[in-house]
Amino acid sequence: MGWDKRPAQTSELGAALIVAVVVIALLSGLGLALLLTLGLEPRASANQRDGAAALYAADAALELAVLDLDRSGDWNAVLAGTIRSTRTDGDPSGARQLPHGETIDLSTLTGHLTCGRPGGCSDGQRAQSSVDRPWGANNPRWAPFLYGHPAALGLSHLTADYIVVWVGDDGAEEDGDPTVDGGAASGAGRRILRLRASAWGPNRARRSVEAAIVRRCEPDPATCEIGSRVHSWRSLHAK
Repeated sequence: MGWDKRPAQTSELGAALIVAVVVIALLSGLGLALLLTLGLEPRASANQRDGAAALYAADAALELAVLDLDRSGDWNAVLAGTIRSTRTDGDPSGARQLPHGETIDLSTLTGHLTCGRPGGCSDGQRAQSSVDRPWGANNPRWAPFLYGHPAALGLSHLTADYIVVWVGDDGAEEDGDPTVDGGAASGAGRRILRLRASAWGPNRARRSVEAAIVRRCEPDPATCEIGSRVHSWRSLHAK
C-alpha cells in the first residue's frame, strides 16, 4: 500500500499559483509605471519649454523698458503713471483676452502688486508692510509702463501671449512718497527704479523677473547722463 501524493501536489500547485499572481501584479505595476512615465515626459518637456519661453519674453521686455526709460528725462512722471512707454496697447487698466483663451486684467494685477488686493489701493493699504512689501510708506506704487502682445511691442520673435512691465520707486528711499524719485529726506534710493516684468506663454505658462536700474549721475550729482545700468536682477518664477 503506497502513500497518497495528491495533497503535496495540490500544495505545490497552490504555491505556484500565488507566485504567478505576484509576478503578474509586479509586471503590471512596472508596465503601468512605464506608461505613466512615457505619458508625463512630453508634458513635462512642454511645460519646461513654455516656461523658458515666457521667462525669456519677460526678460526681453524688461530690457526694452529700460531703453525707453533711458530716453525719459522725468522719472517722477513715470512713477506717477503720467508718462509711459510708447509701446502699449491702450489704457493701462481693464481686461485683455489672450490668444489661448486666458483673460487677464491689468487693474487686478497692478492692485495685487501694489497692496495685495485685486482692486485699487488706498495710501494706507499700499503702506501696509508684508513679506513682499516690507518698506511701509515707501512701498512702490506700481504703474504699468510697457504692455501688449510681443508683436505690438516690436518683439514678434518671442513666443508669448502677453507681456507687462511695471515701474515702481525703490523701497530704500525714506521720503514716504513712491511717486517721487528720491525726494528731499534722504539720498538713499535716489535715481533708482524697480521694474517688474511678467510674460504669459502657451498653456498658461507665466514667468516674471524683477530688476533695479540706476541712473548714472557721476561725477556731478546734479547732472544725470543719458542711460542707466542694471543694479540687480532676479527671476520670480510664476509670480
